[in-house]
Amino acid sequence: MSLRLRVALFMALVVGAAAVAVSWAAYASAQHEARSEVDQALLSRVGFTGQPPGGLPMVGERVPPPDPWPSTGISARPDVIIQVIDASGAVAGPAAGEVTLPVEEADLAVAAGDEEPVLRDVWVDGVHYRMLTTPATGLDGAAAVQVARDVTETDVVLSGLRMRLFLIGGSAVLVAGAVAWFMSRGAVRPVARLTEAAEHVAATRDLEVPIEVDRRDEIGRLAESFNTMLSALASSRAQQRRLVADAGHELRTPLTSLRTNIDLLSRANEMPAADRAEVLADARLELEELSALAAELLDLAAEAPPEASVELRLDEIVGEVVERFRRRTGREVTLEAAPTPAAGKPIGLARAVSNLLDNAHKWSPQGGRIEVRVEGGRVEVRDHGSGIDPADLPRVFERFFRS
Repeated sequence: MSLRLRVALFMALVVGAAAVAVSWAAYASAQHEARSEVDQALLSRVGFTGQPPGGLPMVGERVPPPDPWPSTGISARPDVIIQVIDASGAVAGPAAGEVTLPVEEADLAVAAGDEEPVLRDVWVDGVHYRMLTTPATGLDGAAAVQVARDVTETDVVLSGLRMRLFLIGGSAVLVAGAVAWFMSRGAVRPVARLTEAAEHVAATRDLEVPIEVDRRDEIGRLAESFNTMLSALASSRAQQRRLVADAGHELRTPLTSLRTNIDLLSRANEMPAADRAEVLADARLELEELSALAAELLDLAAEAPPEASVELRLDEIVGEVVERFRRRTGREVTLEAAPTPAAGKPIGLARAVSNLLDNAHKWSPQGGRIEVRVEGGRVEVRDHGSGIDPADLPRVFERFFRS
């Protein structure tokens, strides 16, 4: 299910719930008002002040109401049915109309004076009546009067109201869904563009197609974040390609030199001992360079977390590196190091100094002296080789650059 359809359905459900709540409240209020009006009309008809002549008829006996009705205080009108019962269930009436109202235990209890007046709904021959049973006064013996009113017309009105509320609520839901559908098109358009951009990147590997950002809301920030991610990925891929190209270039030189030395060593029996020793030393140096290059590539590929900076003695770290370099190369290295407290990364500093010494060893003439000085937080490594071409100075800190 698309986001646009979910938004439209959500809005339709919200409006539908609101329509149901409002419709229910309106219908309940209308029903209560209509029921209260009928109940008040029934109560207004009741108020015995006398007794009908001849007493109460026997059960099942039907007598027409006298004309006029004795002073009972009940106004007989065609819109109501009036019926008098005694405590045994004898019916005197109907006093108005030709419908016999049902008599139940609750009505007999009212006639006997044991219960308060009762208002309830009754159905006679499928017709809905609202009926009041209340104690009758001014008659011989215990009795009750039942006054009922046909509420079919009220039911029809309420039924029509229910239908109208249903139609109005349904129409509101449909309109809300349609409006939400069209409005959500503009809201989800940036999301659709993001989706298309992501699918384009996945299909073509093209990271150079940014998304146009023309808004400052959450969707706009999402588009900006996506563009930033694309830029980072493009930069990372460019660095990866550059790293692979530079590493291949750097590996080619020591591999070529190593291959040449191996070819020479294959004719070692024809070489003087001094030349053979020089070739072996050169091959060993190239192997060490390859090992250092491989270690550096592994560090880059591992993406290890950065080394933490700590308090250290720079002169001690440089002294340890110089000592290892002397044992490994046999070169003469002079070291001048004053106690130098500093804050830094021990492994990174040791590697940097080692690279400087290896570079000095590579480019110094045979037997040349290498000088190292540590003072005031500064490390200087000096050789007596040919130096760096001034044109190459801006690039000396580029990875894998060789002058």
